[in-house]
Amino acid sequence: MTTPTLSWSDGRLCLQGAVTHGNLSPLYKQASQLVADVDTARDVVVLDCSHLSEQDSAALALLLEIERQLVGRGKKLTITGSNDKLISLIHLYGLEWLLAAQ
Repeated sequence: MTTPTLSWSDGRLCLQGAVTHGNLSPLYKQASQLVADVDTARDVVVLDCSHLSEQDSAALALLLEIERQLVGRGKKLTITGSNDKLISLIHLYGLEWLLAAQ
């Protein structure tokens, strides 16, 4: 299992590695720090999930926390690069609004 990371790359947030209940806590701290650094001119923040190697419902909890923090700063979150498992989880929990228009 690869250690998950959350970082800025090419003007978007990138989530990489395996995001599971067992390793979620450090990502919350990273998310808070990164959201605090959001460009004030940006209305929509893109979160690239194309490098997720494994995820469970903990990944959705993280996505919702990032979205909550961004809304608090007047921003919108959209997700790109979702794999089939993440898309299935998003649909299962009725969170389709998180996905970028395909």
